[in-house]
Order: sequence, then structure tokens, then C-alpha cells
Amino acid sequence: MGNPTETGIIAIMFRKLHWLSPVLVIVFWGSATVLSALSLREIGPMAVSFWRWALALPPLWAALLLSSDRKRIAPTVRAYPWQLFAVGISGVTALYAFQNLALQRTTAFNVSLLIELTPVFIALLALIFLREYPSWRTWLGIGLGFAGASLLALNGLGDAGAWRQGSLAGDVLALGAALTGAIYTVYGKKLLDRMSPLMMTALGASAGVITLLPLAWWEGAFWPQSGAVWGYLLMLGLGAGAFGNLWWFRELAHRQAAQLSVILFLTALVAAALAVVVLGDPLTGWLIAGGALIILGARLVK
Repeated sequence: MGNPTETGIIAIMFRKLHWLSPVLVIVFWGSATVLSALSLREIGPMAVSFWRWALALPPLWAALLLSSDRKRIAPTVRAYPWQLFAVGISGVTALYAFQNLALQRTTAFNVSLLIELTPVFIALLALIFLREYPSWRTWLGIGLGFAGASLLALNGLGDAGAWRQGSLAGDVLALGAALTGAIYTVYGKKLLDRMSPLMMTALGASAGVITLLPLAWWEGAFWPQSGAVWGYLLMLGLGAGAFGNLWWFRELAHRQAAQLSVILFLTALVAAALAVVVLGDPLTGWLIAGGALIILGARLVK
């Protein structure tokens, strides 16, 4: 279909926001951890994942139907059904399933640390499958970002001795979450020469919601009971889900995956800062040192 791009409301929105978009994405993704933690007081982890994406679908589909892409929806679904399900399963279903299962089997320290390997996996998979060759600055930025994120994982979670309390099965599941997140990015970028970022985000998210529904229903604690939790889920859906993923794939269309992946470390920094302010986590030297390394790594890659 030849390098399609969005037209209409999405293109206008991102042109108007311009430099503000990455800042909003960092805040949206960084706040997702706190919003999810607040939502988990009423519903299960798979239900949180389901509702955040189910609530992201209406604006995504509205934008899709208002764009010139609407004429290509049916042909795209017929041409790439399994590819779209691969995007949805990797970035919506498997990512959260692995992460939530890992949290049940190993320590939060292990999961927090291992999930930060996502940018490393992105760089390696992009090198193999996309033939992207990051510069030394990008590799160094990823290394500094991972070192900083590792220090953030120590903030409020004890010391490295917490690693020994985890289980091998849980650690493997956490690695699976990091890997599926990387597959979502790299495989999604590979599809961008066949469909627009808006088309892929809307159709891929739809496939992910379909596969998440039975898991969330089986888990129980499916329906939120309060307006506050519906509000948290709506913010997750519109901000972290719809806006964040649209921006991500629009940027991937003209930037190296490894270079862009460093932003994930910045979201970890925002999440840690919000945990201190909102959830009362301790502000320690680990957080300050980790934040400094992450910012240094991001500036190197910029």
C-alpha cells in the first residue's frame, strides 16, 4: 500500500502539538503505573488492561473513520489479518499477561528491573530484522538509561538482595514482557510501509481487546464499581493508550527504533517520581542518581 500516512484530525492534532507531544507521552506513560495501581483496588490486572484499551478504541476508530484511511480498512484487514493480530497480541495481550503473571510469581524488584530491558531488546531486534544500525551514542544512551532505571528499581524496593527472593519462572515471565514489548515495536514498525500509524494502532488495538476479553472475564473482578476508577481507566485509555501509541508509531515511521526506545527510560523516571508524590514511596539517593543517569542517556541520544 506504499508508505501511507494519516490525513485529517490526527495529522492536524500532532502538527498543532509539535514539541509538546513527546512530553505528554512521557507523562501519560509515566503516570500509567500509578493509575493502574489505583484501578487495581477494584478490578483485576487483566481487567485493567482490557478496559484501558477498550476505552482507547472509540477515539481511535472515530479518527480512523474521519480520515482517508477509512477507504482502506476492509482491504487492510483482508490483506493482513494475522499481522494485525500479531501486533495486538504482542503489544496489548501478551505484554500485560506476562507482566501480571510475573508479579504473582517473583518480586516487584525483579519485574521492575527486567522490564527495563525492553529498549535493549528493541535495539537488538531492530538490528536483526530492520537492519537498523544504532550509533555509539544510542548504545551508550541505552546503557546509561538501563543503569538509571536499575537504580530506580531499588528505590523503595530494598537492595539487590531482593533479587534472591524471586522465582526463576517469574523472572522468565518478566523477561517475556520485555521481549513482547520489543516485538510490538519492531514488528509494528515493519508494517508501517503497508498501513498508516493510525490504521495499525486502531486495528491492532482492536485485535488485542478481542483476545484480552476472555482473560479479563475469567480472572474475575471485571467491572469497576466507582466513578473514580472509571476516570483512571479513561485517562489510561485516552492518554497512555490512544495518544501514546499513535505518537509512538508516527515517530517510528521516520526514526530508528533503538533511538526512540530511550524515551521508555524517561517514562520510568516519571513513574518513580509520581510514586513518591502520590503513593508515598521514599525519595532516596537511588532515585536521584538513577534519574540523573536516565536524563544523561536521553540527552546523548537526542
